[in-house]
Amino acid sequence: MLEALVTRHSSGDRPGIASALERLAGITAPIDPERAGRQLGAAEALRAQMGTPVPARDSGRHDQLLATTLLTLLGPRRFEAMLDAGRQQTLAEAVADASALANEDATPPQPLP
Repeated sequence: MLEALVTRHSSGDRPGIASALERLAGITAPIDPERAGRQLGAAEALRAQMGTPVPARDSGRHDQLLATTLLTLLGPRRFEAMLDAGRQQTLAEAVADASALANEDATPPQPLP
């Protein structure tokens, strides 16, 4: 999914970027709920700029992620703060933020002393 985001960003496919960010948020939520909140905020801001809502076929999954998963994991205040942080990101910053998780996951574990 990260590859899809990077490809869509490179090609300027704004609707594809928004969809990729939303899907990544669903994948990222259990691992890094704050990052997932930022991803949703960035997608939300992009959709607002384009005047394009979440497609009907995706709205149930999107609402479930918002209402249950992230709100439960972060609590209302932190959830809103992460959405706001994502809304403030440029597209390049949102892609870099999403890519950072892959880089963190790729870092080999440090040996125990």
